[in-house]
Amino acid sequence: MCWYEDNKSALLWITAKAGCGKTTMAAHISQMISANPFFRAQVPQKDELKPLVLFFFFQRSNQEAEKTATAALRTLASQLVRQEPQVLPILLKRHEFLSAKSAFEWSWENLSGVLGEMLEQVPPSSRVYILSDAVDECEAKSRMIILDWIKRLVEEIDVTLALKRSRPAFKVLVTSRPDGDIFDQLSSFPTIEVVSADTQTDMRALIHGRMDELANLRHLNPQVTQSIINFLEFNAHGMFLRVVLIIKELERRDERLTDEAIISRLSRIPLTLVATYEDIIHSAPPTRKNDMWRIIRWLLFGTRGLTLAELESAICLETSVSNWHDFASDVKFLCGSLIRFNGRRGEINFIHQTARSFLEAVASNSNPEDLAGVNMDTKTANEHLARICVQHLLQTDFQELSRLLTRIRSHSNYVDTVSPIRNRKLGCSYSSYRDTAEFNCRYGSLASGVPKGTGWYHDSDLFPQFSR
Repeated sequence: MCWYEDNKSALLWITAKAGCGKTTMAAHISQMISANPFFRAQVPQKDELKPLVLFFFFQRSNQEAEKTATAALRTLASQLVRQEPQVLPILLKRHEFLSAKSAFEWSWENLSGVLGEMLEQVPPSSRVYILSDAVDECEAKSRMIILDWIKRLVEEIDVTLALKRSRPAFKVLVTSRPDGDIFDQLSSFPTIEVVSADTQTDMRALIHGRMDELANLRHLNPQVTQSIINFLEFNAHGMFLRVVLIIKELERRDERLTDEAIISRLSRIPLTLVATYEDIIHSAPPTRKNDMWRIIRWLLFGTRGLTLAELESAICLETSVSNWHDFASDVKFLCGSLIRFNGRRGEINFIHQTARSFLEAVASNSNPEDLAGVNMDTKTANEHLARICVQHLLQTDFQELSRLLTRIRSHSNYVDTVSPIRNRKLGCSYSSYRDTAEFNCRYGSLASGVPKGTGWYHDSDLFPQFSR
């Protein structure tokens, strides 16, 4: 509470083992700050301001936007502009200056500089809360960069206070596992290490709530329900994720849920996360392991989260099948507790970053023969996914483009305006060019080996004003 209530700038580090609720805690703190009127009651009525809450949750994935220091600053800058629109001209001025020189990207140096200028314009009577969750999931090369920036932010505020310069109070919260390099950077700041004793009440509430749902779903009698509760409370060891994984395994319907089956399942449940993940991938029937690893390959190497429909379309294309009936149930059956459906689009993601890390390690240390014939080598897997994506585009987008261009060509304005131009560019009649382009699109170029579908590119390149 001192970190939250004190008027001075401060950095707080919350650390705990994987699966102990750090991200949930960070999300609740963010919501509490946004909703709690405590701060607004501490400033004079004429200066009443809403606290600014900027947050970024690092996530290990194939998307740069989820795991780098530069991505974090882009997100923080965007959130700051939405909450304090008066700082937008600073961002626009920097963009105008940089874009006038040449094509550019928002590098770390550019972003940190402009974000620093924007933060300086925040009203002094305000407070700026910056929450950075799961820093241990940040890309290794940029992890130290973001930690150095966070430390300098707080330390520079201390300097400005000594110089009597008026600036807002900065409250920085960092959560991570107790990794060595992060410990070296943050151990000198106030630290809260979350252990199992700190979460007993919340753990008990989670267990009882989830068991009430399971008991109602599977019609368990009170004695069996209580025996499972006792098992979970004894074996949770402060890890919320572990409780969720165990209950998800009990929810599976691959065998009858009798009293004897429950006792057997509980006796076989692994006692570590890694062992739990190993048990999941080994429990898939041998005849379905190829399907399981195909699904995992798309989740591991895809550049973003896929919806269920997108994943089904991709795997149907790579296996040359037209339909996969009840695909959703198969995904849940084969991947079990390794995955979850979330996000606005219902993307399929791994249940936790530890699951992704585990599967990455398995993939890098296994041959295709170990993975039911599925090649999980990084280079080969990316090439395979790219090839399937191109096939999908050739089957869908080029057909749509063909119909679009046909409609455009039939319009009288197109014929009157473009005909003189196209003939000069082609050096031949347009009808001859069109026939060649359409032939290449459908059958490929016999002379140059142009793939099917590429003929339309010639047409759209010549007449960019009609391109989509």
